[in-house]
Amino acid sequence: MGEEPLKTAVESVDCGDLTATSTTHLVSPPQWRGTLEDWNARWLVLPKLIYLTLNCAIYATHNYTAMYFYRMWGIEVYQFGAVSSLSAVQFVGALFWAHLADRTGRHKSILLACTVLYGFFFCLLELKPFENHNTVLYKIIYSALMYGISCFFVSGLFPLVDTQVFSILAKDPNFTKDTFGKQRLWGTLGHGLVTLAVGVSIYYLQYRGMFIVLVLSCSAFVFFISVGIPSDIKIIRGAGKHGHHGPSQQATQESMPQPSDIEEGEARGCTERLSSTPAVRVLLDPHFFFLAVVILCAGYVRSVMSNFLGFYMQQEMHQNEIMVAAAIMFRMASEMAIFFYNKQLLRTIGLHWMLIIAQVAGLLRVLAYSVLPPTGNWFYLSFAIELLKGTSTGCLISSGVRMANDIAPKGCANTAQAYISGIYSGLSLAIGGALGGWIIYLLPQHSVAGMFRVTFYMGSVALILCVLKYTLVDRALLVPASWRRTPNAQ
Repeated sequence: MGEEPLKTAVESVDCGDLTATSTTHLVSPPQWRGTLEDWNARWLVLPKLIYLTLNCAIYATHNYTAMYFYRMWGIEVYQFGAVSSLSAVQFVGALFWAHLADRTGRHKSILLACTVLYGFFFCLLELKPFENHNTVLYKIIYSALMYGISCFFVSGLFPLVDTQVFSILAKDPNFTKDTFGKQRLWGTLGHGLVTLAVGVSIYYLQYRGMFIVLVLSCSAFVFFISVGIPSDIKIIRGAGKHGHHGPSQQATQESMPQPSDIEEGEARGCTERLSSTPAVRVLLDPHFFFLAVVILCAGYVRSVMSNFLGFYMQQEMHQNEIMVAAAIMFRMASEMAIFFYNKQLLRTIGLHWMLIIAQVAGLLRVLAYSVLPPTGNWFYLSFAIELLKGTSTGCLISSGVRMANDIAPKGCANTAQAYISGIYSGLSLAIGGALGGWIIYLLPQHSVAGMFRVTFYMGSVALILCVLKYTLVDRALLVPASWRRTPNAQ
């Protein structure tokens, strides 16, 4: 029996001065592939697995990094604040990778390359070439360099994956973008599972176990990206100037990854030429700019806890890695509930109230840790306190990503998502590390709990401004988007 001949179809998409061409191999798929596609079409299996493994890869080191630097590198907690300030490169990196993906159409290749290089450079920390050096400066320089480079590569993952998942939801007639939260829910599950796995690994294998889990998580994410993200497209510049026309609208949607701000069946990114760069157009929108400020303030509160809570639990509350992981696991219950009922919450209380609830929950959490006694059995209250973290994260992601998607100027959705991801995961993390570490250094006995208290006061001011803007200013100016309910809830 001879092999079936390979057939090739070439599609060309006219997009102003850009033409996208993709090559699709048309072969009869194996039976197992047909079954996988059926399952994916019905349950969106691949987006769920992508978010599951993405969060495993990103959060494999998230909660234990400060303690790792303290125990393995001899870097004090306030010095780690300076190292973690390099997370600011995630803000630049998110914009860079999104722009590069839009310009080249190589979304899949960029995701694969960023994942591999992120894992590679972070694992170089385990080499510790300056381990026998007595000068702390050498250790800080090397660790900061590896940490900063890994942050730059990891910055492209969330915005590009969010864009691709929004595209899948928008193109599939059986699903809508309101089901985005249920895909992200699986990321929360991945966060919890990898935190527990790393805690157990460190307990039995020391910190080498953290790097083993990181490598396994990155490998799994690379696999599901390979099978679950549409193939790259080739961008040909200037073809549209010669009068060449692309195929039908249906062919266009099948061959190009759609931007995240599309409505079903509409490729908005190709309908107009940008008069200025997307980065400028997005920031010039006053509603998006205010949203970015809110995300930065809420992200700062969250980042202070992300940078220093694991250290505080282990060093001052005297808990081992497994107990820390168990406390963190409790937050997953509320976060998964928020994502599961995301659509109903958007319809009932709306985007802006979800954003306000996210800030309130985050502030209550940091306040609780600032007054919680670090000794005795008081630690077990942290299991309940962490439910506030899940509520804050779930509401902030569900509302912030959707608001950025709705507010973004036409054709600038990828850039808007990159801004939100870069601010929340990069810029706020850097500010939280640098400012939090500086406050710890200034406080008597370098008190981490005292820094939590100062963070509560600072975050409260931002919350008040947010409430005033969305409940009073927007209504007085008759802003079209209702502050009570999501404008596009169906």
